[in-house]
Amino acid sequence: MVMDVRYGFSFPIPSGWHANGADGMPLGRSAHIQLVGPNVSQGGGLITISVCHGGGVCPPGPTRPIARTTKEPTVLAGAPGTLFTWHFATESAAASTAEVHTVADHAGYTYDIAGWVPARESMPAAYTALLRGWQWHTLPPAPSGVQVDSIHMEGGGGGWAVAKSPQGLLHTTDGGTRWSDITPLAKGVTWDATACATDFLDAEHAWVACPDAKPAQEVPWGFTVWRTTDGGSTWTAVPVMSAYSPADTIGSIRALSLDFADAQHGWLVIQPSHTMNSSPGELLTTTDGGVSWSEIGHAKAPGQATLPVGGEVSFTGADDGWLVGQKVSTGISSLYRTKDGGRSWQPVALSVPSALQQHYIGPQASPELPVFGLTHPRWGVLTAVVQDVHGIVVQEALYTTTDGGVNWTWLHSPPARQWSVADFVTGQVGFLWVPQSHDFNSLSPVQGKLYRTEDGGKTWTDAGVLGNVVQLDFTSAEQGWAITASRDTGARAVMATQDGGHTWSRISVAPTAAR
Repeated sequence: MVMDVRYGFSFPIPSGWHANGADGMPLGRSAHIQLVGPNVSQGGGLITISVCHGGGVCPPGPTRPIARTTKEPTVLAGAPGTLFTWHFATESAAASTAEVHTVADHAGYTYDIAGWVPARESMPAAYTALLRGWQWHTLPPAPSGVQVDSIHMEGGGGGWAVAKSPQGLLHTTDGGTRWSDITPLAKGVTWDATACATDFLDAEHAWVACPDAKPAQEVPWGFTVWRTTDGGSTWTAVPVMSAYSPADTIGSIRALSLDFADAQHGWLVIQPSHTMNSSPGELLTTTDGGVSWSEIGHAKAPGQATLPVGGEVSFTGADDGWLVGQKVSTGISSLYRTKDGGRSWQPVALSVPSALQQHYIGPQASPELPVFGLTHPRWGVLTAVVQDVHGIVVQEALYTTTDGGVNWTWLHSPPARQWSVADFVTGQVGFLWVPQSHDFNSLSPVQGKLYRTEDGGKTWTDAGVLGNVVQLDFTSAEQGWAITASRDTGARAVMATQDGGHTWSRISVAPTAAR
């Protein structure tokens, strides 16, 4: 019997069959389950259970040509649904197969049970046995309160939070004890955390960039960039026109990255939706705090691009900056550097130790943006994922620099071969959260260990145990915040520490101003 605690159902495993989660989630909390039978190679030996939103079959119909489709009402454990049957047209009558889907909506989800059978035969016994044994169970309670997507805290108690449910922007002046909703809104512009970019320079200065409503096909796409100099109490909206129009995209457009080196110099990367084998982008800059913007680079047409990729940017000064992005969606990220404010870019090579080259084919490092020290700005660190030529992760790595990023050195002593979350306060002080093994049958969140370094990653000390971490944000070696998420319900919590991660307390995020 498989009991799914996240999506609220259970079913019997047919005799001789086995089940597994097929979406990276453990069996019992999976949105996609496969049941494989003894005669899978002959057809009829495979059943899938998929959970999605929006109704209808999930995923949508097959790519093979269909000769005939039938559709009739059905009931799954008391929940009304539809039975779909697709007969494929590209096979001989003797060898043809049919794909059947029992689809039902329950408790806000769509459940799709799919099977494959010879077209001339009735439903296999395993499929009908599963349907007869299917049961609904009470779903875990939905996450309550404000669900925080990311935080950016400042020394002295000031800080910002991007909320994912309900979506918006929050501000605090006392380290997170009290929060205010300071979301900038305007007619025709909708806050969307996936399409809007934010940057927080300090406790008072922040910028938000969001795309406007979709214009006519050939009209340039507009953006609104808000800026505040008083912690979000007041905002000034600035219209910005992109060089892209809906004709240049395959759907939507977003503000991919926004970064200010100081209160005057900022950069904005705009990226349209695109195919897997392209990485378009447009780089805009401002020298007056966001009052006016101009394009200084683009990655549009091959051979004419002045921006290597449409990626994320980070600047340490008016001239010095970094860019990370992928040329193709299935490739690794590359790191680039500029010394002229983003007008030209040079690739940065990250070497991989010979020991890895001996064991893996073509391993390469796929980096994140570097972080530089506050007191020693030439000291920096970056994290990277090392992958082989097939895209398989070999291990995660740290690189350090003491010359402002001219040279990067591989560190051989991280506390684990792979980790999930990293945060460096300076080029020397940093934290890593490493997930620990856990019981897949438990409802408890994943637990992990927090490690800290004070010498740029050469040595690490155990800072304690912390739940399933999705973000770390330390403002000093002692003071930090974390966002944790339940693997079962998705509910998020904001945690705070005053002793370098040894002890944590939960912060209630309840904004005082109505949205």
